[in-house]
Amino acid sequence: MKAQRLPQDGIVLEVIENFQEIICSKIDLSIKGFIKSLIENLLEDQLTAVLGADRYERNKKRKAYRGGHYQRTLLTKYGLIEDIRVPRKEKGGIEFSVFDRYERRRRDVDAAIGRLFLNGVSIRKLKGIAREIYGKEVSAQTVSNTFSHLDKELERFKDKPIDDTVEFLFLDGISQKVGEIGIEKKMMLCAFAIHRKRPQEKEILSFQLADVEDEAFWKGFVADLKGRGFLRQKSQADHHRWQPGPAKGY
Repeated sequence: MKAQRLPQDGIVLEVIENFQEIICSKIDLSIKGFIKSLIENLLEDQLTAVLGADRYERNKKRKAYRGGHYQRTLLTKYGLIEDIRVPRKEKGGIEFSVFDRYERRRRDVDAAIGRLFLNGVSIRKLKGIAREIYGKEVSAQTVSNTFSHLDKELERFKDKPIDDTVEFLFLDGISQKVGEIGIEKKMMLCAFAIHRKRPQEKEILSFQLADVEDEAFWKGFVADLKGRGFLRQKSQADHHRWQPGPAKGY
């Protein structure tokens, strides 16, 4: 009798065969979201300087008013970012320096943003990246808004509780993405999940930079997953499914 093929088998094999590509594409998507937030906040900062007043601010020095937004794209190392909201003046145009400065410094800025994302939030480094794109110091509000976006994005990978719907867990160390961004002699430990009854819902549960891919780092990494709720409500036997391949699947 021929063994029955389960619906999720194809999805599991796809993850095993393309693990690094899948992880890298999802990391790139998150970094693009961070860049979009940074650029939009810098544009608002420049517009505020041109108008002489913040949004809804009553100020005798105000020179003009806001007039809605239009959208444009931006090419980055991590892919094309669409639907960037560019603010307008109510009357007359404005030339934003942010896009030109970004284009001229794209390689260095993209690498710095990638390192910031993988290494964790640093206000000092974020200020430096914003200053590089903007050309001068940016407002505390702009830094705060962008920091909040990045912190919230990273929270999904570091602190978000893990429910009991994970059916397949894949663990592997990745060096390709780390090397491309310019972080030397580091490995990125990754945990990737396929959910029970929602096999299309695949997500990165966590990632962490490590000096080497050894047993001690992996034990600490898995202990963190368990601390966030993984395996807490069901036995280990219920959850672990071994799948052969380049990724360590459980």
